[in-house]
Amino acid sequence: MDGPAGPMPEGRPTGGAGDDAVGLLVAAPEREHDLLDVLLSPMPFAATFVATADAALAHLKGATPAAALIALDLPDLAGDEIARRLREVPRLARTAVVLYGDGEGEAGLSEDAHARAREAGADLLLPRPLAGKDLAARLYALAGGTPPAADAPSDGEAANPAAQDPASLARALRAAEARVAELHARIAELERRNAALLDALDEAGDAGGSPALGRRGRTRR
Repeated sequence: MDGPAGPMPEGRPTGGAGDDAVGLLVAAPEREHDLLDVLLSPMPFAATFVATADAALAHLKGATPAAALIALDLPDLAGDEIARRLREVPRLARTAVVLYGDGEGEAGLSEDAHARAREAGADLLLPRPLAGKDLAARLYALAGGTPPAADAPSDGEAANPAAQDPASLARALRAAEARVAELHARIAELERRNAALLDALDEAGDAGGSPALGRRGRTRR
């Protein structure tokens, strides 16, 4: 990873990141970025999201994140190879590395995937889906972060001793994951309704004997 670095992807804070924010590199397929942003939000990360191995390696030339979350199935290079290269750089020796990928049914990730993760020096290997696995808390702990303190209670308001409790953090994470699942279900329903409407418009055009405005605004002939 020696040599001049190219343009750096910009980090975007999650979880109200402030002075206690932990630097995090997320190398994952772009379609997963929004979901991962939500899953990471319970903890204060200053996260940089990239979608390719090239972008991840370019970022690591000039950055020293406390942790890296890397998908095994990036389009240009396997995630375990990124981890292996990261481990070869002394400056990144303390960077916590979490790999994740598709499992094999209820059995989870294959023995080969586990062996590759161990050989690459990964600290943790997780199967998809990442929801329900306390991802933010586990990453934050591996990175050496301290859970943020609760806000001081206002006059007449009782302090909440469970605010920093891992179980409370896990409940907050599950609530966020449930919200994401709800949004996905609503999107699927809207897509179904849109498809039905387009089918109805196509049928109306056929019945009228004139060109109908087809899907995506194209005129059927």
